[in-house]
Amino acid sequence: MVVPTGPPEQQSLLLVTKEPSGRIATREILPVRFAMLTGAEDEDEPEELPRRPS
Repeated sequence: MVVPTGPPEQQSLLLVTKEPSGRIATREILPVRFAMLTGAEDEDEPEELPRRPS
């Protein structure tokens, strides 16, 4: 499982795995920053997602 952890200004992705023995292992993957999901301004029209550059 991959989960974001930490305060908004200093987050990181944490990889959590369960070994065959049942032991839980965690490893920090990389620093990230997520924006809060607040919803669309107009719920009648879906918001167009930005396209990836070619």
